[in-house]
Amino acid sequence: MKLVQALIHWISEFPASVIQADCTIVEFLSIPMIYKLFRYLFNQDFNISICDDEIEEIFKMPIITTVYSISDHSNLLGLHNVIGQIHILEMILVNHFKNSLLKDFKPELNLYKLILFHDGEEVEKYCELLVEICTKTSKLSTVGLTTLEFLTDEDKIMLEDIIYKRRQLPNNNYQVNSETEDYEVIPRQQTTESSSTNSSNYINSDELRLLRWENKLFQSVIYQLGMSRKPN
Repeated sequence: MKLVQALIHWISEFPASVIQADCTIVEFLSIPMIYKLFRYLFNQDFNISICDDEIEEIFKMPIITTVYSISDHSNLLGLHNVIGQIHILEMILVNHFKNSLLKDFKPELNLYKLILFHDGEEVEKYCELLVEICTKTSKLSTVGLTTLEFLTDEDKIMLEDIIYKRRQLPNNNYQVNSETEDYEVIPRQQTTESSSTNSSNYINSDELRLLRWENKLFQSVIYQLGMSRKPN
């Protein structure tokens, strides 16, 4: 799937990334890799009701490697471990958004279908969710925006299409605070005067988001270029 490959190429460009450019799609969608990626993108701070040592032990448990069989006890044990691991991944994901500026956002992602069956629809949702995380809610979002510029045109276009698509989704609870660099919760004023009178003199929230995003990207690129030209 080209979209998954584009994500792999993109995230592999992040500093100290847990993803390598030659990572396979099967590996990318595996429980160990999803766990490593969440820990990397969420700055290793899960803030869930399980201590880090316990989480590490849970993800060291054997995973299912053969077709499900009721008569195979080890297989059932592996399936049980997988279910527990997926449940923790769900908790980590929900908690991340709960503690971000998009705290009311609920990821519509079925990790069971994604991991156990590589369901095409869930794979696409997962990719879109990672783009949202890597450009908006992760502490590496600035890196994510900057590294887009170093991708091939094909990969870059696919990922930017997702960014544009996510921007067009109905989002009545959030808008951009033009005073800052990031998204902020701001009550929308329900007035008709500003939308009906001289509307051509105003830009809407989507256009403002785009301007802020482009400005942030240009600042990041300029910073990176400046750092690369510093004398040793």
